[in-house]
Amino acid sequence: MQRLLREGHWGALRPGISRQALVKRLGQPTRWERSMAELQALRSGTPVAGWALSEVLVFGAVEFHFPEHPQGHCLRIFVDDLDALGSEPPLAVDRWVLKEGLPEAALRLHLDTAGLRYERTDFPPAPSQIRLMLESGVRIGLTDDLSFFEPGTEAAGHRLFCVEVA
Repeated sequence: MQRLLREGHWGALRPGISRQALVKRLGQPTRWERSMAELQALRSGTPVAGWALSEVLVFGAVEFHFPEHPQGHCLRIFVDDLDALGSEPPLAVDRWVLKEGLPEAALRLHLDTAGLRYERTDFPPAPSQIRLMLESGVRIGLTDDLSFFEPGTEAAGHRLFCVEVA
């Protein structure tokens, strides 16, 4: 994970990769979300190869988001189940210090210690959220909305809930 935060990618796994290259590298997705194009093809009787038209391919805890058309390339990589990140194949990633619900102050301390520079910004579509924008293009999402976390999580300002690269 530290490599992703520092460089904005895991080698060839980056925004811009095609569905086919992603599946060739990682194998079949753990799951995928059907797109409108896929549903229309199925309704018309056109055979569709599972994930071929999917807008979201999921490998373990990591989501790869694509535009609707089949030749489109990855628009963003998104993780919001940080606790499962290190354990689910085929993309088992060392999550470094990232843990769901990590308080902002602790996260910032880890980033500073690792020499990862960032800018703290508001996230207007969701007033309860902020983003730490890293130089690599990675965005770390934090929220003070406790409904994102396990029951019993104490209020303590903003807490980590997602990582994305676009």
